[in-house]
Amino acid sequence: MIALPLGMILALMLNYDIRFRVVFRTLIIVPWIVSQIVTALLWGWLLNPQFGPVNYFVREWFGAPFDFLGQTSSAMPTLIMTNVWRSFPYPMLLLLAALQTVPEEFYEAAKVDGATAVQRFWKITLP
Repeated sequence: MIALPLGMILALMLNYDIRFRVVFRTLIIVPWIVSQIVTALLWGWLLNPQFGPVNYFVREWFGAPFDFLGQTSSAMPTLIMTNVWRSFPYPMLLLLAALQTVPEEFYEAAKVDGATAVQRFWKITLP
C-alpha cells in the first residue's frame, strides 16, 4: 500500500529531464535487484543495537541506542519499512515506463486548453 504511491512519486520525478537521471534510476533500482536474504542481512546490520550505523546516530543524538527489531512497538513498522524499501522499485519501473509512453502533445494540448497542472495529472498522466 505504501510502495505504489512511493513508486508513483519517484516515477513522476524521474520522468523529468534532470541532471544525473541515469544515476538516480540506477540507485533506486538497487533494492529490487538485491535478494531478500541480502536485504534481511543488510537491515539487520544497519539496525543492530550494539554496532549498527543507524543506532550510532540514534545514540549520538538521543544518548541511548534503540532496538528497532527487539521492541514490540517498533518491530512491525521496521519490517514494513524494509519491505517497502525492497519492493517500491518494481512499481516505479512499471509506472515510469507507462509515463514515458504518453505523448508530449497531450500535455501541450491541455496547456493550450487552459488545464492546470493538477488537471493534467488527473486527466492525462494518471489514466
